[in-house]
Amino acid sequence: MQVIGLIGYVDKYDMILNLARAINIMDKSVLVVDATLDRKLKYIVPALDNIGRAYVTQYNNIDFAVGFDSMHDVENYMAEQSINIALYDFVLIDMDSARSYEFFRTRGLDKVYFFIDTSVLSVAKNKEIIKILNYRKPKYFIIENVAFIAKHDEEKTWKHIKNELENIGYN
Repeated sequence: MQVIGLIGYVDKYDMILNLARAINIMDKSVLVVDATLDRKLKYIVPALDNIGRAYVTQYNNIDFAVGFDSMHDVENYMAEQSINIALYDFVLIDMDSARSYEFFRTRGLDKVYFFIDTSVLSVAKNKEIIKILNYRKPKYFIIENVAFIAKHDEEKTWKHIKNELENIGYN
């Protein structure tokens, strides 16, 4: 089983759903875990009525875990349902904060991909993600290219982001 962490305070749902579909097309089983603060996945993926706060549901042959506070909670729930989590070929964990990273990395992450949105509204929230970048020291990560970011606020926004990344060793 490959456990892949997708970390960043950006909307990654389309990318994650498409990745899960591609994995599924290759006849591989996949579990998508929504470990985000706002848990938007519950509004995107249909679920049964009256299923509780945390649940696992299937949509288009892809399993989704929604509403759990840790990977341990996901594993316990699945064990109660007689589902062996180890039978999944891939587990994709969508995380958007240092808190979710701490609670969902406990099983171990085989790969971690970082997504940094440079929009003004998420710069402050991405400071948490920069802390994780500093801790994990990935060789590569993705920064979304938002239109006009280089010119926003007389270039102060981009300079701030660039300075934060340089401070932790990226240039």
